[in-house]
Amino acid sequence: GKERSLLYSRGGIFLITSRILIVDLLTHVASPKDIDGMLVAHAEHVHDQSTEAFILRIYRTQKRMAATMNTSSTNNMSDHQHDSTNTNPILQSYRYGFVKAFTDAPDTLMSGFARVDKILKSLFVRRLYIYPRFHTVVAEELERNPPIVEEMHQSLSPKMIHIQAAIAAAVQTCIREIKKSTSLINWSLNDGSGNGNGDKDGAGSGGRDGLTLENCVTTAFDLMISRQLAQDWHRLKPTTKQLVNDLRQLRTLFHYLLQYDCIAFWRLITNIKSMGASARTPSLWLLTPAADRLFKEAKKRIYEIVYEDEVVMEEENGEKYKKLSKVPTPYKVKKQRARLKAVLEVNPKWRLLHQVLSEIEQKSKVGVGNDHDHDHDHDHDPKDIRVLVMVKDERTLETIKSYLVDGEEKAMNKRWLRYLKHINDRSRALAKTSGGGCHFKGE
Repeated sequence: GKERSLLYSRGGIFLITSRILIVDLLTHVASPKDIDGMLVAHAEHVHDQSTEAFILRIYRTQKRMAATMNTSSTNNMSDHQHDSTNTNPILQSYRYGFVKAFTDAPDTLMSGFARVDKILKSLFVRRLYIYPRFHTVVAEELERNPPIVEEMHQSLSPKMIHIQAAIAAAVQTCIREIKKSTSLINWSLNDGSGNGNGDKDGAGSGGRDGLTLENCVTTAFDLMISRQLAQDWHRLKPTTKQLVNDLRQLRTLFHYLLQYDCIAFWRLITNIKSMGASARTPSLWLLTPAADRLFKEAKKRIYEIVYEDEVVMEEENGEKYKKLSKVPTPYKVKKQRARLKAVLEVNPKWRLLHQVLSEIEQKSKVGVGNDHDHDHDHDHDPKDIRVLVMVKDERTLETIKSYLVDGEEKAMNKRWLRYLKHINDRSRALAKTSGGGCHFKGE
C-alpha cells in the first residue's frame, strides 16, 4: 500500500486491476480527487453489481463532492461565468473527471434486454461510439505510425486436432436433435437475426447451414440460436433447452482446448461429465461416440497405460529375480504388468512463445555486440531489455509464468502431481463418507 501511494503521488498513467484499485480507494491509498480520469477495458463485462461499476460510483461521487465544495468556496465568480462553466463539457470533465470505456466485442452488447443502456448507466457515460476498423479516422491514425506486426501461426498437435473434430461432431449431433425438436430457428449462418430469409428447414446446401470445423470455432452459433429462441424459451421442451446449453458448452470447449493445458482441460471435461450424470436432464452429447473419442484423446494427452511382460529369470546359483523387459525367447512369461506412463503434452502455443523469447534474447545479444564494436561509450546489458507479453486473463498469466520460470518439464510435472494429489484426496474423502474399508498406502 505504501509503495503504491508513493507511485500515485508522482502521477502518471497506471495499469491496475479492479481488485487492487477498489482496495486502494476504500483505504484512502488513492484519492479520487487526484485522478483526472479512468479508462475501462472490457466494457461489455460491466454491470451494476460489478467491481468496476462500484469503483466508478465512488470516483464520480467523491469527484463531484470535491468540485461542489470548490465551487461554493469561490463566490467571486459572476453568474454568467458560472453558467458557462456548467455547460462547457471540457471544464465539466476536468472538474468531475472523465470516464472512457472500450470493448472489442460489440456483438455481445446485443444480448439481453436493454444491455447497452445498463452498461452506459453503470459506466456513467452518455454516448456510445462504434468505430469499425475500416473507419476513416481509425485508418488514418494507424497509417500515420504503422505498427510493425509479425503474425505467427502455430499448428495443433495430432491429438488436439482429433479433439477438435470430436467436438465438432458433437456440435453437429446437437444441431440435428434441435432441428427435430423445434422449427423456430433460422439455420442460415449468413443471417442470424431470425427474420425468416434463410433456410427454414435447415436441410439446404452445406454452404448455408453446414457447420464446418472452421465456422464452429469462429462463429457464435450458440448466441445466434439463443437469440432466436429467447422470446419462445418458455414454450420449449426441457430437452431442447438442454441441447441449447450443450451447444454453448461445446463452443467453450473449442476455446479452452487452445487456452488450457492438457491437465486443466481433462479436469474440465471430467467435471462436465460428472455434473451431467447428476443432472435432471443429462447432456445428450455425452452419450455420443464423439464424446468417447473426445475423452480418449484428452486422456492420451496426459498419460497412457503401458503393458510390460514380467519375466522370471534364473541365475546359475538357482536364485530368481524379476525383470521387466521385452519377452526373451528362452524364458517363460509369467504375467503382464500395467504401468502408467505420463505423457503430459504441452500446449503448442507455449513452445512458440518460448521460441520467440529465445529469438529476442539472441538478437539482443547480437545487437549489444555490434554496439560495443562501434561505440565503447554505450554500456548496454541484455538483461535490461524488457519484453511485454499480453495474455487474456490471470489464469493464463500464472500458467505462462510457471512455464517460463520453471521450464516445460518441471511445470508440467508440478501440475501432474497436483492433479494426482487432488484425486487421492477426493478418493479418501469418498471412502470415509461411504464407510468403506479402503486403506491407502502411507496412512
